[in-house]
Amino acid sequence: MREITIGTQDNRSVTLRLHRYKRVEDEKIHCEYLINLWIAEGLIPQGEDQWEVAWSYLYELANLCLLEVWEDWSLIKYCKIHDLLLDLAIDIAKVNRCTFALEDVFTSETKSDLWRRILVAKKEIDDEVIAKGMVCCPRSLRTLSLHNNPIEKFEAKFFSPVRLLRVLDLSRTQISTLPPCVGKQKLLKLLNLSWTTIKEVPICVRSLTSLVMLDLSWCRQLQRLPEWINEMKSLEHLNVKDCHYELGIHMPKGISELVSLRVLRSDRLRLSVEDNGLLKLEDVAKLTHLQELSLSSA
Repeated sequence: MREITIGTQDNRSVTLRLHRYKRVEDEKIHCEYLINLWIAEGLIPQGEDQWEVAWSYLYELANLCLLEVWEDWSLIKYCKIHDLLLDLAIDIAKVNRCTFALEDVFTSETKSDLWRRILVAKKEIDDEVIAKGMVCCPRSLRTLSLHNNPIEKFEAKFFSPVRLLRVLDLSRTQISTLPPCVGKQKLLKLLNLSWTTIKEVPICVRSLTSLVMLDLSWCRQLQRLPEWINEMKSLEHLNVKDCHYELGIHMPKGISELVSLRVLRSDRLRLSVEDNGLLKLEDVAKLTHLQELSLSSA
């Protein structure tokens, strides 16, 4: 992760962090996900349209040649930190208590309880590693990404010390549920469970009252969203794209009560024509803040 201070057109100085997972060096970062991370970590000022502000920052970074970008239909879709900045970004990130590898954090010389961000993608972390305590959550942790590790479950004690977590990325792990203690993360704003084996949305998600982004895309065993989804009043971005390829996903009528929802993505969305508790087309019209609706037929 790289911190960059830039001057905006109205002469404000803005410090942004460029998140970078320790993956293949030339891998592109999805711009929308990067922006969601900025918002979730509180890097975009409150009281404004945070999405528009974040996108303006991203374009400004691109104009300053700090990012290499790829466009789709004249919109920036992917970006990458230039190679010359990558090593510097990692060094600065460590100063800001962010780590990209287990060996950086869990050594006898390291005060792991001070780390705020841990991004350990593709490190072959499995249940045995976690059970032995080789990976733990520091008390001050705000961002945790275990993307693409062969983890199947978590013990409750894994998350118990944490109270400030804002971002939890478990995408492409093998988990099928979450421990109840995750529901105590009242500041959590981004939860990524995409490409996991969950069959239903974990009940602990119901308690995440500050959640802004929920990514359930490519959860191929997920058939329906829970009835209590209407309680997620802070939810702005819901992605259930490509869930259950053959049948599509059932949407409860309560989706229409998500007053903050801005983005809804769902391929093969099953809309009802009857009063059976499922979402109907006229219910979608009640989502007055919706800016993007991405649907496709079965």
